[in-house]
Amino acid sequence: MYGSTDYRIALLLPSSHQLLGRKVGNVIDLPILPVPDTLRPAQYVLSAIKQRWHIEAILIDIVPSSDSRMPCAILEIRGNTVDWDSVPLTPVDYGHVGGVPLTPEELRALAAILHPTHPTSQGISTVGWVDSARSWIQQLVASRGLTLKREVEQINGGGGFALIRFSSSEGPAFWLKAAGFPNQHEFPITLFLSKRFPTYVPNLIGSYTNWNAWVTDEFGSAFDHKPLARAACLSAAVCLAELQLASIDHKEGLLRACCGDQRLAVLRGRTDDLIGYLCEAMKRQVSTKVPRLPARRLQYLGNLIADACQSLESASIPTVLIHNDINSGNILYDGSRCVVTDWAEACIGIPFVTIYQLCRQLLRHTMAPPAVIREMFGVYRACWRRCLCESQIMKVLRVLPLLSAVSNLYGRGEWLSSAQGHAAAFDTYARSIARHIDHVSRDACFAPEYSL
Repeated sequence: MYGSTDYRIALLLPSSHQLLGRKVGNVIDLPILPVPDTLRPAQYVLSAIKQRWHIEAILIDIVPSSDSRMPCAILEIRGNTVDWDSVPLTPVDYGHVGGVPLTPEELRALAAILHPTHPTSQGISTVGWVDSARSWIQQLVASRGLTLKREVEQINGGGGFALIRFSSSEGPAFWLKAAGFPNQHEFPITLFLSKRFPTYVPNLIGSYTNWNAWVTDEFGSAFDHKPLARAACLSAAVCLAELQLASIDHKEGLLRACCGDQRLAVLRGRTDDLIGYLCEAMKRQVSTKVPRLPARRLQYLGNLIADACQSLESASIPTVLIHNDINSGNILYDGSRCVVTDWAEACIGIPFVTIYQLCRQLLRHTMAPPAVIREMFGVYRACWRRCLCESQIMKVLRVLPLLSAVSNLYGRGEWLSSAQGHAAAFDTYARSIARHIDHVSRDACFAPEYSL
């Protein structure tokens, strides 16, 4: 059963720099909105305040919870959208919020939002930035004879992140995405892929370094927005294969563009660190629902991983671009071809890993027929026969379930030397991956056709 998280809602009037609060007796406090944990906070909050109070707004930032305080969503009210006769909210200076006063973190966030020269201010976390973005995109598309609508659709926001759809009166639409900490590297990765492999990613029409943001043409719709047709699945397989084959000669450029490094020698070299972390994570397990994997078993799995990497190195398996966060939401299909988006976790690594992860995800979370998914994997495999002989392909397939799980866990590898590697939630995730690695290692036949 999924729960919800209560958010304090700070609705900001840009002209007066006041907030809208609910009056309880002689005190004006911020309204509270429960947000289901399964939904994007930005999308849900914006929809809820529009439905409840008929207010159009943009989420500027979310101040995380601290000291048992709930998170605070700070939103800019757009234009003259407040009907004071029907909205049960009252303007209040943010220094005079009663009930539960604003925390120092919330006050600093508001100062940064209201004053662009504030030391903590970020370009996309200031009042009016969406209107500036709209003007910028309008200039980019003016030669097409398009006029952008004032209304926008925001999917994500806060912390330097943004995902917003801008539509035009004539029909075409555009997506602006900005990447904040710790995903700033998605910006240079996206620019590199758009320059080197434009056929396989959404068409880039502009970028803005100060915002770490870029704009693309809207392309079709995501796999998770429609019943999956056979043609769409096969198109996705060809897209991934062709993109990865094209990436073989661009390893150094991809690394310079901030892709993570999952080359076989790197994975093999970090195996001891990975297993050492998993041993400690198992010690920190407090749940008794599933047994811990003993250190001796984990060391055995480490040897298995190192041997698998060595086997593929000996077989001269090429290094390619891998997605590392592939799912039905970032494969886009327009009825004739696919493109791939959302490259924040991109790495260079092992071919077949991305298609294997996508096939497993589609089988578990969509209505795609298993026969179509198997055909999809077969189409991808056939594309690779231009580069690999059948014996090389079989060597990859034998260890693919094992190394796919390792790829998922290792990611960009930075967490092994950061605080993230000691967070309880990440420990739980890592232990689940370790158990999956243990499970596939016990299978006498790793061939993906049998283990998808």
